[in-house]
Amino acid sequence: MPNPVSARRERFTLPIVPLFPPDPNPALPSFGERAIYPYTRAYRFGSEPVEREMEALVLENDLLDLQVVPALGGRLWGTTNRQTNRPLFYTPKQVGMINFGLRGGWYSGGVEFNFPRGHTVIANEILPAVLRRYPDGASAAIVGGVDLTRRVGWSIGVRLKPGCSSIHFDIFLYNRTSLPVNYSWWLNASIPPSPELEYTNGTTEVRAHFLGRREHLGEPFNWPVHEEKDYRWYSQCAEPTSLFQLAGDERWFGYYLHDWDEGVVRIGSAADAPGLKFWNSGQVEEGYLWGKYQTCGERYSNSELQSGRPETQMDYGILPAHQFLRWTEIWRPVWGLGGLTCASESVALHLLPNGKGPSLRLLGDRLHPDCTVLVLAGGEERRYPCSLVPDQPVTLSIPLPVDSNPLAIEVILRRGRDLLLPPARRPDPPVGTDACLAVAFGKGKNSRRIDGRRTGSRGRAPGPTHGASSCDRAGRKGVGARPGIDCRPSFSGAAQAPIGLLRRCPAALPGRPVARPGARSRALPARPVRTLGRQCTPGRD
Repeated sequence: MPNPVSARRERFTLPIVPLFPPDPNPALPSFGERAIYPYTRAYRFGSEPVEREMEALVLENDLLDLQVVPALGGRLWGTTNRQTNRPLFYTPKQVGMINFGLRGGWYSGGVEFNFPRGHTVIANEILPAVLRRYPDGASAAIVGGVDLTRRVGWSIGVRLKPGCSSIHFDIFLYNRTSLPVNYSWWLNASIPPSPELEYTNGTTEVRAHFLGRREHLGEPFNWPVHEEKDYRWYSQCAEPTSLFQLAGDERWFGYYLHDWDEGVVRIGSAADAPGLKFWNSGQVEEGYLWGKYQTCGERYSNSELQSGRPETQMDYGILPAHQFLRWTEIWRPVWGLGGLTCASESVALHLLPNGKGPSLRLLGDRLHPDCTVLVLAGGEERRYPCSLVPDQPVTLSIPLPVDSNPLAIEVILRRGRDLLLPPARRPDPPVGTDACLAVAFGKGKNSRRIDGRRTGSRGRAPGPTHGASSCDRAGRKGVGARPGIDCRPSFSGAAQAPIGLLRRCPAALPGRPVARPGARSRALPARPVRTLGRQCTPGRD
């Protein structure tokens, strides 16, 4: 049996430029995408880093060391793979800032959580945080808060299981108001820079965001080769590049550093978080200048993997009044494979070409004894018994016919089957969009102007999924906003928001059962809620 996950609080020091007191004047205008009232702008900061002591929530098992820092907006900061002693995500040795976030000062590094808008107002806030332990030996560091611009609550649990190399992000979003709210959620993970960096995914269907200085909002993009450049490789991205992956039902994407022979893969459902994005600031001097100020002098070009909802950052979702969204996505390290061909929740696989040694390498997320690898190739079905472990890749020699590639690869585990190849197909276009919008805003003329798009896509007819709200897409699998469920907590102030959210709302706890689609739900009686210093009653504020 693996050892239980260790969870503790500890103090550490981080060289970071000081943030000066925010502007005392209100941030006006108080509307639009950049509106942050009642927050004020914090765009003044130093140029030289100073040692600052912070508290960290530390999670450790036999495979990973994780460090969540509430003082950095709740970011997952330190991530170490114990097998290779290298970080999963990039963190600078010295933290600088640039005026890029909604409030001003922003920095790159670790895993950033953004709700209800990108590079949100809590980048430099100290968030409430708790450590939670579970009967199965798992532990989680949970952070969260309330965004006062739209009065919506959120929390995220960074959960680690015994003997498992996966990081589980348990995400909970809650609209605590009596009005529908538009929102977006994005989890941004910084990647270690390297000329041998390869972006990996399971699709050829990609939508461009921007390439260089020119925006390509929603334009089709030929992946991986576009205009004679192979965009899988970081070295081919000379200018700033932003691309959205569109295909797949059970979605995976990640990166692989070939000079380190390791990388990270993200696994999640398209019904939960359909948006996947590759981003880097390019290798022009402008990109390096951007990285220089974020790292206090280091020659660094920012590169990130981002996952979220809705499908692209040109859209937004609708969260109806007093409803919540909850889902879990998995990020885990892969190493020793020589590359990454495909991945599932339990297995990562790299398929090597014929004539170059062993043709198949696999790595499990935990111990999987008595597995069977099923390969369909050349009209024949072949079975290979093996045992998968998280600390050593397994190599299989598969004698394939000349000029033949496997048509399908499936791993049969004790708990079920994991289909690795072929990659998942693009899901059918969602249905019921009008019904979802009707729940949020009511029927009538308002439904026509809230089709889930922002002004960036003006004048273009929506595609199969472009005009659908993420509530609708999530509802296809029974995850997302559920009419009739009222789980609003009672808040006495923004500082206690995530703790109250976790204690008073059972749906916020990872591992708690969720109401089945179509199941009868009981609405809780309205209770007074204190919001922004005044007493109000749900349904009347």
